[in-house]
Amino acid sequence: MKHQIFAGQGGRGFSSGFTILEVLVAVVILAVGLLGMIGLQTSAVKQNQNAMARSIAAGYAESMLNKMRADTEEAKLGHYDIKSEGGNVPLASAGTAPYRETQRWIKNLETALPGAKVQVCRINLADGKYSQCTDKKGEAFRVCIRWDQGDSKLFDPKSQQVMLLGRL
Repeated sequence: MKHQIFAGQGGRGFSSGFTILEVLVAVVILAVGLLGMIGLQTSAVKQNQNAMARSIAAGYAESMLNKMRADTEEAKLGHYDIKSEGGNVPLASAGTAPYRETQRWIKNLETALPGAKVQVCRINLADGKYSQCTDKKGEAFRVCIRWDQGDSKLFDPKSQQVMLLGRL
């Protein structure tokens, strides 16, 4: 910017450049913009991690339903059921093929999603209560995987779950 100063009042003619106030205003505007971009980047990374965890959980839930479809008779008997109270525990008898399959599946899931809790159970589709397990034998199953994302300020821990319903 050029400012004209009259020779009779300051001794100099024209001065060029910016005043210190203009430089300070520009620096403040730049700093606010950069801080906003850093905040957006941090939020984007967290959202990306959350999406990846959901994709992993959905893949594992689908793979469990596929295991059950491949061994329908054992699944109908409840040998692929898993309860999460006290750790992820397969309900099949130890040493059986469904027990080994669910143990391997749980181990892989806990490696991919540390701290994940799993529940695999039969549900009654007729009553519309898909969130409640039933003791009835049936062909409809629910695979529910819950995990803690680690940032309870951004996400409600209850919302960090994937629930997949399926028939055999």
